[in-house]
Amino acid sequence: MKKNQTKNLPTWYKDKTNKYHTILTDDIDSLLSCAILKQLMGWNVEEIFLLKKKVKGHEGQDLKGKTKNATQSEGIGVDLALHKGKCFDNHITRFSNIDYKNEESINPNLMENITRQNYTEKYAGSTVLLLWSLYGLQKEGLTDEAMMMLLGIDSAYLGYYSSRYKKHVKHYLVDVLDLPEFYNCIERHSIEEFQNIKDKYKLKEKITLKKGHVITKIDIDAINDTLLWDTDTNLQIELPQNKFFPDKYFIDVVKDIYGKRAKRYDEIIPKEPYCYALTKTNLLNYSIEVKE
Repeated sequence: MKKNQTKNLPTWYKDKTNKYHTILTDDIDSLLSCAILKQLMGWNVEEIFLLKKKVKGHEGQDLKGKTKNATQSEGIGVDLALHKGKCFDNHITRFSNIDYKNEESINPNLMENITRQNYTEKYAGSTVLLLWSLYGLQKEGLTDEAMMMLLGIDSAYLGYYSSRYKKHVKHYLVDVLDLPEFYNCIERHSIEEFQNIKDKYKLKEKITLKKGHVITKIDIDAINDTLLWDTDTNLQIELPQNKFFPDKYFIDVVKDIYGKRAKRYDEIIPKEPYCYALTKTNLLNYSIEVKE
């Protein structure tokens, strides 16, 4: 990542003196990001946050689960836009420049002052690429297969094929993340080729729980083979083996805010949320803890 970008970031992301753990969410972006953090920082997955999980008595509510042997260390959200606390994410969480900002969040959209008001200039890449850049993982000598697989996560390549968003894809990959090789890779390939890569690795599949254990149809073996043979990172994805037990539940709200001119999140959200994000210019998603 460019030095002018890292100088204003919170420094906890390189802190090995304090023990942290990670909070996994429900897709490959979070899963591979957690693998990166485990290898480089020694942070294990001890919590999981799943949207609209079907649990008896809590159908349709978000679930936060913990392992039985979870430590008392601080949890770091991975691809999770926490309202408060440390997290890596790629969402838009501010309505305007006067809105609240989670100062512990590491997010290209916060770095570039992206809000609802300039939503179309957003970082539409993945948390994986954010970490790939932030921790200086290999970018030279990667095969196109490896780069396309990484770019396929959260469809980081997609905006390139739109005249409206192409310049923003270049800005974030080249000027912010300092990954010009990845941008050059997009230039060499068609949108159909990227779609084939996504299908090959089953990157759109979700992560869920079965009897408390993490399961997924993502082709983890194929991803690991590519990481092993086409990169020098020694990265390997491993599904958490420990069982997760329900810890907290959250009301999941999706709100259409078309026509509302709010400049702060608290003009729309009635209570302090656990996490929230603008998933479209006029669509707000947030989770509020259910108090027993």
